[in-house]
Amino acid sequence: MNRASIRNRLSRGTALLLCFLLSPFCPAAYGGSNSNDDREPVGKVTGISSWASQNGTPVAMKNVVRTNEVLATNRSGRVRIQLDDGSILSVGSESQFRIVKHDGSSGETLLNLTAGRLRSRVVKLRKAGTNFQVITPHARISVVGTDFFLDVSPERTQVIVYSGIVLVNATSGGSPLDVAAGQTTTIERKRTSRLSLTPEDLEQETIAETAVPDELSQAGSAAPVERTHSHLRRNALIVAAIAVGAIAGGVMARRGGSQPQSSQPSQPSIPTIPPH
Repeated sequence: MNRASIRNRLSRGTALLLCFLLSPFCPAAYGGSNSNDDREPVGKVTGISSWASQNGTPVAMKNVVRTNEVLATNRSGRVRIQLDDGSILSVGSESQFRIVKHDGSSGETLLNLTAGRLRSRVVKLRKAGTNFQVITPHARISVVGTDFFLDVSPERTQVIVYSGIVLVNATSGGSPLDVAAGQTTTIERKRTSRLSLTPEDLEQETIAETAVPDELSQAGSAAPVERTHSHLRRNALIVAAIAVGAIAGGVMARRGGSQPQSSQPSQPSIPTIPPH
């Protein structure tokens, strides 16, 4: 073996040794960084059922949640996250989403829901001009202090509002749509369905789809009770309005029937002469 060949082998071995020794300081050698330094903490896990992952790693209670982490659930998995501003995200099964940004002091928030079910209970006390937005493949949903549910599939995004109002902008264009408490709408790739009243059983069903066991075990949890009372109030108002309308109609009918008589001028009575 000549000297040149020996030198080449030594140089190659030295280079490999240096790469090995320096690799902990050169994350790019492994195709990227596993550090969380570039991700900001925005909340923590407060509930979990079955299985959920955080960038492919199983989620555990009280885990810190950071921006741009991919959170996913399996067929039976659910996870609840409390953001730094107090808002609560309840993720249902077969879901995948990211918290793109969240400012705990102002409430400015952007979520990306790729698939699955997400209930967002957004705090009402927020700085003026800040938004809480969720982007899906079909729409951008903007809210301020409300409670709403999203169900995303490849074909459509369903929006159900439990309280407050959300503004829905379809990615296919068209005018923004206000969806209020007790209403639902569906956004598909080429159209948006009309608003419709949400059946109470559907509201309760969708609330249960994102609840973790500790919420399900609390009989009469805050949200279902609130919605039930809301429906009772709405039904009572409808009944009251119908009753008032019926009474008003009856009064007008009676007035209308007596009008011709009252319009005749009264005639003076002629005294009768008693017979002699």
